[in-house]
Amino acid sequence: MQAWQFLRTPPGPCRRRRPRGMTMVGVMILLFLLLAFLLISMLAQGRGGDVSSESKSALNLTRRRGELIVAQTLAESGIRLSLQWLIQQPSSPVNTSAFGPSSVATFYGGTVDANGWTVVSLNQGPTTTENATVTAQPGTIKVRFYPYATNATSNRKMYGIECTGEYLGYSYTARIFIRQNSFARYAYFSDTAPTGWWVSGSTRFQGPVHVNGVDGTGNAVDPAARINILWKANDWSVPYSDDWIFTYPDDGYFTTAMSYSQINWQYSYGSGAYYYDPNWWTPYWENITAANRAPKTDQPIILMPTATTSQKNSALGASAEPAVSFIGAFVPVSGSTTSAGVYIGGDVKDMNLSYQNVSGHDDQVIEVIQNIAGGEQLSRLQVSLVNNQTVVTVSTRATSANPWSVVSTNTYTGVTNSVIYVSGNIGSQTAPYTGGLSGAVVINHMSGTTVVRPSSWMVVTDSTKVMNLDGGIVYKDLITDASNPNNLKSNASAATDTSGTLGLVAGRFRVPEQDGSGATLDNLTIHAVCMAYDTFTVVNPTTRAPGVINLIGGYIVKNNTQLGIVQLDGTVNNGFIFNRNYDQRIAENPPPDYPVADRSYQIMSFQKVNTTLN
Repeated sequence: MQAWQFLRTPPGPCRRRRPRGMTMVGVMILLFLLLAFLLISMLAQGRGGDVSSESKSALNLTRRRGELIVAQTLAESGIRLSLQWLIQQPSSPVNTSAFGPSSVATFYGGTVDANGWTVVSLNQGPTTTENATVTAQPGTIKVRFYPYATNATSNRKMYGIECTGEYLGYSYTARIFIRQNSFARYAYFSDTAPTGWWVSGSTRFQGPVHVNGVDGTGNAVDPAARINILWKANDWSVPYSDDWIFTYPDDGYFTTAMSYSQINWQYSYGSGAYYYDPNWWTPYWENITAANRAPKTDQPIILMPTATTSQKNSALGASAEPAVSFIGAFVPVSGSTTSAGVYIGGDVKDMNLSYQNVSGHDDQVIEVIQNIAGGEQLSRLQVSLVNNQTVVTVSTRATSANPWSVVSTNTYTGVTNSVIYVSGNIGSQTAPYTGGLSGAVVINHMSGTTVVRPSSWMVVTDSTKVMNLDGGIVYKDLITDASNPNNLKSNASAATDTSGTLGLVAGRFRVPEQDGSGATLDNLTIHAVCMAYDTFTVVNPTTRAPGVINLIGGYIVKNNTQLGIVQLDGTVNNGFIFNRNYDQRIAENPPPDYPVADRSYQIMSFQKVNTTLN
């Protein structure tokens, strides 16, 4: 880190926290409303006449409207209670038919009725009737969940939730549709607090960012955790969009379970860097984020999954898992038709994604090389999105100096579900860490501008295994340098509508010092949303040659590690600087069976309805 001079007082004009004077305004409005109701009441108790009659009518109308508002409030409160219940569950409900959340009823002293509705009675307190008699009136909320039929096979659960509020004869029903958030929606996610600094000018997040900042238990925020952010303030009157750290304009641009006091804000002014005390000064958010508002702190912890069991099951479908000793590619089929994904048994020496042109279109090719007794085995899968066909060829050879000899070829109707599960590691686990995953993903099968069949893939290992990334992993239409087929490169900053999509999930990612051709790996392109159940590492980050990792996708890790030594001006001394480009497409259309967040849901719609679904 640079030798900064830390000062308690900023050198330029800072903005004090804006006074929160809205409280006085609210009190004045409340007094005005009370006075208005008092006047109406006085008029209503007059000795007859048109004025008294009209006042009574107006008072009754106001009361009825108030009672309807109470019913609406009860319905919306029931929705919030249901969402809170859902978030507190250790995993998403697996119900396949409509149900009422029983624990909500139990907690609030309610019941689940014969029709499957959770029913809770909530006392609404004193109510003034037309005759000025003050009584306590109960309100009722009724809640019911409707799971989507796709929940039986999809890992991204979806639900409809209805809640009816009832009060003094009035009824109001609200309906909400939600789905589990996929971790693919994040541009950056970390379970523990990030290491180092987020520096304006050299750190940029184009999509949602979330940091849990948990302690060793993984279930509570670590009070000692800190997020360090350095932002620029060279000209206090001009927003510096070129230096924004958070370019995503939505409210969710930066959320964290940590408290606001756990964010260390520093700002650079001229040639110095200065301490920033959030308790006394309001940040110039326009110099930090396109959203121009404070981050959301003290948010719920979003639990990461602990295993890739769901992805393994997706690859296998209804088929049994091969024996532990199995080495090779297993493609589940029903007769001669593919019925699931691809299961790779054992450690993988090298995996390459490529393409083969057939009659004007590109088939996706996946080649998996593994060590076997007496030599090596190659499992080659050629998947044709256009012809709806999968060809699996198995070859062997004694050594890498020998040619491949074909052992078997099988042709199946249909394409796989695009989930490729590897039970072992990908690439060697001893220095110099040769082999790994690299290659190109073909474009979507298109008809004009319409996607007929997406080229969407998922490569995942067991959650305890390592995936080496020993070369570029690039969407074919975005390749800008194919001179080294072992390390394809791209200078693109965004994918296109025709680009494929790729998800990578492993226990840990590792970037070796050399690519598959033996050349120094100092420029790496990754077009994928990457999720590590442990962390993302590079070999010798503090001594290796300086370089850059260009990402289009997302970066999700449990634990952060050092990727290199980078100066505050962006100069890389050793290791990598990480250029993160967010892929907006993957937020709504994640790769198949990408891990989901059990305690995080996306609201798709919220509406008032006149009839219930059942």
